[in-house]
Amino acid sequence: MGFDEYMNLLMLAHQNVDAVHIRLEIRARKAFRSRPPIPDPTELLQVKDRRRPSFKVPRSHLALRILSVPTPLPKVLLVDDDRALRNALTFSLELDGFEVLPFDSAEALLAAPLPDRGACLVLDERLPGMGGMAALAQLRARCVELPALLITSNPVASLRRAAAEAGVVIVEKPLFGDVLSDSIRRSLAA
Repeated sequence: MGFDEYMNLLMLAHQNVDAVHIRLEIRARKAFRSRPPIPDPTELLQVKDRRRPSFKVPRSHLALRILSVPTPLPKVLLVDDDRALRNALTFSLELDGFEVLPFDSAEALLAAPLPDRGACLVLDERLPGMGGMAALAQLRARCVELPALLITSNPVASLRRAAAEAGVVIVEKPLFGDVLSDSIRRSLAA
């Protein structure tokens, strides 16, 4: 999917995520501009002898290959029933360097195989069916000890108490700036 398709997808997103759109558009433009140039194939292949071609790789290209050792990306298990918000958050978190596994319901998350470590749960509290805290309680009963964040708007005092007792950080909507990605990084580092 190219830059224009991502931007079209973002324009279709929900009205409550306008601030996320602006941030995503800025990051997307930076990401697409900062790609290293593709080397010219004629620079890589120089024919000295017609029987045996020799390859010449520019030093800058060698340096890129040496530095680009693949490292596993931290995973984010994102659960939100709002498709537009889920897509926008997935795009934003991928730009921030996370591997995102999106789910549309708590039941879908509970049915999926989960990693043991190197991942963070991001759960919406208000989901159809089972809510975010109820899903987290079931995961904890299964001994899944991944760090968790709860995203919601206007959390009531009882929800704040329950989240504090469970060791869950609440991130309030609307999600401005890098609040969510910073919270994920802090949770993974702890």
